Amino acid sequence: MSASPGAGGASIYREAIGVPRWFTFLILGGMGFVGFIVGLESTRNSLAGFERVMFYAFMLLALLVQGFVALNFLSLSVSVSSDSVQFAYGMFKRRFKWSQVTSYSVQRYDWKRYGGWGLRFGPHGRRAWSVPGVGEGVAFQVEEKGQSREYFVSSRKPAEFAQAVAAAWGHVAKQENGDPGRA
Repeated sequence: MSASPGAGGASIYREAIGVPRWFTFLILGGMGFVGFIVGLESTRNSLAGFERVMFYAFMLLALLVQGFVALNFLSLSVSVSSDSVQFAYGMFKRRFKWSQVTSYSVQRYDWKRYGGWGLRFGPHGRRAWSVPGVGEGVAFQVEEKGQSREYFVSSRKPAEFAQAVAAAWGHVAKQENGDPGRA
């Protein structure tokens, strides 16, 4: 946990959670397999015309999808600041101001509750930003667009993550109550 002054959205806690190596190898292996198939087909030259165009278009699409996954889902970043909590898988980010958070708790991750691992949209408004192999994290109840939603965020250091949330959330609560004390 890195400590910073608690003013103006300064970072109180940051964590980057990489996916397991097997997932990285799976993505890279898939990209290598596509390259192998393209190379094999180019030496065999068994396709002609429209079939050849469709083959290369499909292989290009497969590489683009795998590249997109590699760029966006190999690391989950989490940060807590004096005014919000933010978590992101690449370009997919969520940020909540403390005024939106109604509760939080350290929990074990239940993949059945959210429908798997990764960026998940489960039943009853549940959302998960989970990393395979990381069994714990912090669950938040958030008021979002007039609805209460549950967000689970994986963490390798859930106690430190929750401690930072408590410090930042407490700081905001004291500010709202007119108490200028530090969190």
